[in-house]
Amino acid sequence: MFPRWVLNPDHTIRNLNADASDMVGRSHTDMVGLSIHDLVCGPDAAGFIAALERATSTAHVSGRWWFCIATGGSIQVELELSHLVNGEIIVSGSIECQEPESECDHVHDLFQQMMDASESIIYAYDLKGCCLLANRALANLFKTTTDQMIGARRENFLPETIARQHLDNDQIVIHTGKPLLFEEITEHPAGVHYYSSKKIPLFDNAGTLLGVGGISRNITNLRLAEQALSEQEMQWKALATIAPVGIFRTDVNGNCVYVNKHWCELSGLTSDQAQGAGWINALHQDDRQRVIDEWVRSCRENDRFDCEYRYVRADGTTKWILGQSTAVDSNEGGVVGYVGAVTDITILKEGHAALADAHRRIENLARRNMTLFEEERKHISRELHDEIGQTLTALKLSITRVRRKAVTMADISDIHESLDHSIALSDTLIDTLRNLARELRPPQLDDFGLSVTLRWYLDNLGRQLDTSFRFDVDIGDERFSPTIELAVFRIVQEAISNALRHSQAQCIKVSLRWTDRYLRVTVADDGIGFVSGRASPANKGKHKSLGLLGMSERAQSAGGQLFISSHPGDGTRIEVVFEVQPLEKQ
Repeated sequence: MFPRWVLNPDHTIRNLNADASDMVGRSHTDMVGLSIHDLVCGPDAAGFIAALERATSTAHVSGRWWFCIATGGSIQVELELSHLVNGEIIVSGSIECQEPESECDHVHDLFQQMMDASESIIYAYDLKGCCLLANRALANLFKTTTDQMIGARRENFLPETIARQHLDNDQIVIHTGKPLLFEEITEHPAGVHYYSSKKIPLFDNAGTLLGVGGISRNITNLRLAEQALSEQEMQWKALATIAPVGIFRTDVNGNCVYVNKHWCELSGLTSDQAQGAGWINALHQDDRQRVIDEWVRSCRENDRFDCEYRYVRADGTTKWILGQSTAVDSNEGGVVGYVGAVTDITILKEGHAALADAHRRIENLARRNMTLFEEERKHISRELHDEIGQTLTALKLSITRVRRKAVTMADISDIHESLDHSIALSDTLIDTLRNLARELRPPQLDDFGLSVTLRWYLDNLGRQLDTSFRFDVDIGDERFSPTIELAVFRIVQEAISNALRHSQAQCIKVSLRWTDRYLRVTVADDGIGFVSGRASPANKGKHKSLGLLGMSERAQSAGGQLFISSHPGDGTRIEVVFEVQPLEKQ
């Protein structure tokens, strides 16, 4: 049988002879216009198309290809492809065997193509170690062909020691009769590579062992990465050994897998005792649940862990610890664990405690000094009023009596003038002493409370100055502790004094209110103001004036807080707030 086709330039069939029609089991009419590509079996289609393209440039190509027949089988045809000047291609040939090729041979070819397409190494060796089957990946590894691999032994391509290892692994599979997984080394021109090899025993239909087959996957990059990771692990542990802080590492679930020596020294636990959740045993009982909750939360949310807590060693000593950790991400972006450090902050904590204690002592001393200062002012006020005031009053009465007696005496006009002048001086001195006594310690404050005392103070200032004073009070007849009332009075005094000296204010308003648990005192003026930003506690250090600092310290010493708000051209507002309860009415 000699089939012959005439193809158009696009490879469609323009004409064919009877043998070509009979060969594939299709009629002449069905095949005209059909692409000849559709007649070639799948595995050979690409090669046949390439041959047609070559025929276009070289004018003549020959080869063997498998053609599909209508009955479902296939047939191999030896063809010659000739290119004509008009672009047509003549495909002619002869059929070497008109019977369809055995299915076994066809499957073998398909299997070979599948093996050659694999990146893994696929092979089979008989019981003597000779190669029965090899794919293209194995042949390329040793710079040879699959045909040259058939019948060769491993010793032909590998060093003797490596070849012996592969043969020993084959013998293990042969003796056990089971599939086994090995890690093997292969040395070839590109260098030493590592392979994961799955080897299986091969049997015929009768159950006779024929040899060993296998698939080997290149894991060189994985092994190199593991070696690099191992080296990094050793470097990391070496660094952790000499680190001056405790270092720990956990898995993705937060279970401890590593602690360094310094961590053990701080916690009093051994490395084995710290594994898993064992590290919890080092925590102080009062801190344990808080730390566990924070640790669980940080692991659940992949958030940074940052917490202060205490370790209690077996000997009873306590260490304050700053524990910190962060998540460790893999190359793919997922969390693979956590690494962290614990720092001994015991000295820092003790220093803070000592500083806080010293601060409390200073506050107590300042409060005591202020109390003593006010008591001394009260004493001086009493002395001025009771002793010197009375003495001056007696002096005035004595001078007055002398003047009365002098009226009956002759030539004493100059004496009258001197006595009148002395009486006037006595009146002035008495008034001055009384005002000074009230300034030092207004008796109204003890007798009548804040409302009366502040109203008296503002009325007195209003009579002496051109500045307008307004007093808005809403505390009823409530009385507060002497410390609070005195602090409020002194702060109002200082605030008004500052306004009179610096603000050029025309009006100063004082407000005194008590609502629920808070006593609020406000001094506001309409003066020139100053730059202070938004209202903020004066004790933050933004206002360096001694007067303002003094008011802030006095408020703090009485348990209150001072706020200052001012803007250029918009006046100044000073507010002090105390959380207090009124005294019970007597």
